Amino acid sequence: MPRYTIPTALLVLLLGGCAQLPAEQELAQLPIVQFGDPAPQDKAFILHFAAGKPIPSEVLIDGTLLTNAAKETLTVSLNKDVYAYKQWASFDGKHWEDARKLLRIKLDVRIPGYTHPQPGQLHLSVDTVPHSSN
Repeated sequence: MPRYTIPTALLVLLLGGCAQLPAEQELAQLPIVQFGDPAPQDKAFILHFAAGKPIPSEVLIDGTLLTNAAKETLTVSLNKDVYAYKQWASFDGKHWEDARKLLRIKLDVRIPGYTHPQPGQLHLSVDTVPHSSN
């Protein structure tokens, strides 16, 4: 059974349990860190993915059965701003919801083999959830 590591910063939005959203005043006092800039050490912060700014993600295929490894950096950008704080997300930095109510992130990995005798495929899909309030 293969092991999967998802190399995309947006997936942090899916993590977390049923914690209660902090008060708006508390969130307003947190520093906003642009994706790619260093995050404060041992301090809470809001991560901002700016619309149109590059988001690099590394794809790596390696292992002892392979004669060579492959590594590629793919770059995408968002069509709207996304703010992330733990498992919470916002499109404007003011109105927050559980990220799963705003974003649908799906990873499909197909490895060449008996049931998939074609080239391998890694498909990461990032969609907004229809009818969100933002």
